[in-house]
Amino acid sequence: MKKSSIKEEERCRGGEAHMISRRDEAAVDTLASNWKKRLFLLWASTVGLGGEVQLLTAARRRIGSVLSEAEGKEIQNKALELCLREASHHAARSDDLLGELEYYRIRGEVEVDELDELQDDDDMVSAYMQHPDLQTAGDVHEYS
Repeated sequence: MKKSSIKEEERCRGGEAHMISRRDEAAVDTLASNWKKRLFLLWASTVGLGGEVQLLTAARRRIGSVLSEAEGKEIQNKALELCLREASHHAARSDDLLGELEYYRIRGEVEVDELDELQDDDDMVSAYMQHPDLQTAGDVHEYS
């Protein structure tokens, strides 16, 4: 085989590997996004907001579809233009609200983690204080 054809073959293989990598990346991103959405909905359910969050996300998706369809089109109807502008405002507000809820979900996770760490610290101190060497040292100290 000539050197040039070997290089071309390597380049093709590299390109295929790169394409597979991008495809895999997209699949992983989709899975991660779906997992994140389900985690968020599960959290919303546990704090009593599950139904409301589902309604809000569904409405946001529908508004997004309408706005995407209208994007770039010349709107002659002033009432429709006003409605689309209002829909855009509501979409932004729903995104803000969902972002705030996500903040509270994450904040709750952090607080639970901090409480777990404090409990672990308390457990370590208790275990340390119960260590037989400390008990013996305390006994010796009492007699001195």
